[in-house]
Amino acid sequence: MTRILRLQNIATIAGLGMMALGCTGSVGDGPAGGDTPGGTGPGGGGTSNPGGGGPGTGGGLGGAVNPSMLPSDATSVPDVVHVRRLSTREYVNTIRDLLGLEVSKQDLQNFSADQDSQKAGFMAGGAVDQPQDVRVFMTAAESLANAALGKMAGLLPCSPIPTDTAAQDQCADKFLAGFAKRAYRRALLPAEVQDLSATYRAQRQTNIGADFTHAVANMIGAILQSPFFLYRHELGPSAPIKDGNLVRYNPYEVASQLSYMFWQSMPDDQLLTAADGNQLSNPDQISKQAWRLLADPKAADALQDFALQWLQIGVLGDIQKDPSLKDYSPAVGDSMLKETKAFVSNLFQNAKSDGKFETLLTSNQTFADANLAKIYGLQGGPTGGNLQPVTLDKTQRAGILTQGTFLTAKADADDSHLIKRGNAILTRLLCIPLEMPVNIDVPPLPEPKPGQTNRERVSIHSMSPCATCHVIIDPVGFAFENYDGIGEYRATQENKPIDASGALPLDGGMVKFKNALEFVPQLAASQDAQKCMVNQMWRYSLRRAEVDSEAPSLDLIRQAFNKSGHDLRELLVAVTRTRSFAFRKPFPEEVMP
Repeated sequence: MTRILRLQNIATIAGLGMMALGCTGSVGDGPAGGDTPGGTGPGGGGTSNPGGGGPGTGGGLGGAVNPSMLPSDATSVPDVVHVRRLSTREYVNTIRDLLGLEVSKQDLQNFSADQDSQKAGFMAGGAVDQPQDVRVFMTAAESLANAALGKMAGLLPCSPIPTDTAAQDQCADKFLAGFAKRAYRRALLPAEVQDLSATYRAQRQTNIGADFTHAVANMIGAILQSPFFLYRHELGPSAPIKDGNLVRYNPYEVASQLSYMFWQSMPDDQLLTAADGNQLSNPDQISKQAWRLLADPKAADALQDFALQWLQIGVLGDIQKDPSLKDYSPAVGDSMLKETKAFVSNLFQNAKSDGKFETLLTSNQTFADANLAKIYGLQGGPTGGNLQPVTLDKTQRAGILTQGTFLTAKADADDSHLIKRGNAILTRLLCIPLEMPVNIDVPPLPEPKPGQTNRERVSIHSMSPCATCHVIIDPVGFAFENYDGIGEYRATQENKPIDASGALPLDGGMVKFKNALEFVPQLAASQDAQKCMVNQMWRYSLRRAEVDSEAPSLDLIRQAFNKSGHDLRELLVAVTRTRSFAFRKPFPEEVMP
């Protein structure tokens, strides 16, 4: 790549970067990938609508709607949606689907970090607002364009590659028409095509003298540096579509909404063709595509990422454990992550799975290898390194919260951590915000005394300035005290029987439990937890928190979720049928026709 090409995009990227999210803080974990065993059949039949017809949208989308649901959702007013950069995961997946290349760790290591997106508790791409950020993306684009030289035979529409200049130019033009549309995730304006074509032709001039494939690679590099590739900005230079007091997403924006929600990657040709034909203009068309994307194996990546971010357990690979925990090693931690990913993918994508919220929280059917057989006490269990379906002891295990991933991530280096576990349940499964008191000196827990259980150790909280919070947090954490710092089951601590009993206000009443196995089913059946799951799936799908004016749309999603018997697949697709999925509030400074 030439220095001229690299410099020409700096101002453009930096300028759009200033529009990107600048929020700080980090709730949840970053990207987490990995191959996943388990079923890949359609989750939910692939053609059904959420809640037996799904929420209506009204307000300008047109098409078939459910009249009984139309009035309430029509009053929903979506929030402003910021232009945002592709997250690290989205960037990696998009390069994979666009070029068939794996992004190297070296290319990724200096990317600006993903950030909590509009206080949603889930991560999105960070801002590109510093010169060094721009240089990182330029360097990555150059590296990937060079790597594409080895893929040219499969990328170019002409085979074999022509030898005369005129035929090569025609091939380059044909390549540009398809490649740039896929990269920008929308149709290009003639002026954009001309500019990119000029980049190719400039390389062929005698003063530079690039051959055909290097000139095409240079054009690829220019596209990968463009803000229209790096940012979720499929509107491009076109004017926004005004619809009443809102902006309606154009078909290409809807296509990207779908693909990045379900695949964390660019739209495929089928989605782009639907956008070309204006076949993403009503909720039935949109949800039909949603079911198709959800059934595709590529959806496993986003589904797994949701689970890891939702429970904030993707950090497990970075956690160090005390050598006293003999059954743990980095390899065991890796097996734990693979188990949870397989469990989630199977729940959503196996045609034989019911996809239910209750199953997520209570099933003792999971996947294990030899590493996990020790943790779970599986006598004669899996002996190899590959995950296999297993049934865990129902008197010890129930769902994702009793799997090694959650229990190990929410623990100390050498033992369990009931406060971390309780806090995670309250904030991530019940959406109860917990904030550290201001101007209060919170005393640390005392060092454990010989013979003292964890429950006895935290008794100090009854006299702490934080007692108001810990009277809720600690009892939930007690429920998981039968599991040590790596999730192994135990009945005693310090030679004393473990007391895992507690109580928690739920659904306007008080639920009591002897341990996690009594607590988790009550949590799964709780309307409070079900409502929270709706909000969490919404926040992950749209990468932003809900606002009060969107309550009608959230109510419709809850109706669909409840009517389906709390099928998480129906919940996901129901999000795509709402007004907030297809509309946004305009920015104050946005000029619309």
